[in-house]
Amino acid sequence: MAHNYQYLIETEALSFAYHPGQQALAQVSLQVKPGAIYGFIGQNGAGKTTAIKVLLSLLDNYEGKVHIFGADIRKKRKEILARTGSLVEEPALYHHLTGWENMLNRSLLLRLPKSRAEEALRQLGLFDARHKKVSAYSQGMRQRLGIAQALMSSPELLILDEPTNSLDPNGIREIRQLLANLAAGGVTVFLSSHVL
Repeated sequence: MAHNYQYLIETEALSFAYHPGQQALAQVSLQVKPGAIYGFIGQNGAGKTTAIKVLLSLLDNYEGKVHIFGADIRKKRKEILARTGSLVEEPALYHHLTGWENMLNRSLLLRLPKSRAEEALRQLGLFDARHKKVSAYSQGMRQRLGIAQALMSSPELLILDEPTNSLDPNGIREIRQLLANLAAGGVTVFLSSHVL
């Protein structure tokens, strides 16, 4: 895809209804520049997760325009998603497996070397806990494991839905620093939160 876009994410008049009369998004227009950290703030139930699902092409029957990397998500879905890492709602993890086994499964699915799994676990401070079953992880550790999975493919765009959920104050600071480092390295970060 060409790199001739001003905004990495751009929506125009984005609207979505789950059912007639149940409007989740109404005329949402966003412009997110490459390399930015964009906080999508709103109360619970305000449509943040719905907007993220549209950006990730998990919901398709929307109105309006959605362009990512300068391309229409409906026309270039596969190419866009190949350059995007995400964590929506809660991480999809196998609780009967270890953190390492979860990461290896993801690396096999994405056809990535094991070294990417190790690097992501180290980035998120989970390497020493990699051989523990996910069922023994705290909620915060599970959240960090989900973020590690989102980072495995070295995405140019990282979309995170409430990434600091279940994290203690130290964990929140670590995630904020990680996101700042990623943005400094050129990764665009789009995150939702109900906490200012």
